[in-house]
Amino acid sequence: MFEIAVAQLNLLRPELIINVGDLIDGGTEDLDEIAAQWESFDSRAEKARAPIFYVGGNHDLTGSVLQAAWDDRIGPRYYHFVYKNVLFLVLDTEDNTPERTQEIFEIRQAGIEVYMNEGPEAFAETEYAKLREKSSGNLTLEQSKYFVDAI
Repeated sequence: MFEIAVAQLNLLRPELIINVGDLIDGGTEDLDEIAAQWESFDSRAEKARAPIFYVGGNHDLTGSVLQAAWDDRIGPRYYHFVYKNVLFLVLDTEDNTPERTQEIFEIRQAGIEVYMNEGPEAFAETEYAKLREKSSGNLTLEQSKYFVDAI
């Protein structure tokens, strides 16, 4: 599906592409698996003719290991840029303390297991499905200050 989307985007000849998260499946702390997921994504994304700006999603950033992989491969999880006099703000809604990040990773893993074994109805009752962060995300004061300064 992603390959088709990139090919169609190339036909439209956009000046830039903003990819809005869940670039990889995530769901693991295995460094080799994470690297393989990113390499698979990169090999497809590199076919885009326009520059791509990345926004992390929960699949990309849930867990300290996934966040470290993002930091190494992509760079900052939140940033801003100006294009043709338009300010773009790229937020990180997974901006939690390392402890909360790990806690959410473990809750997510348990929720995924319920989904795989018992289905979506059972998943809807899991702690992960009911997390406050699922509906609102989280921005630290540091990130908020960064964007106030950017604006």
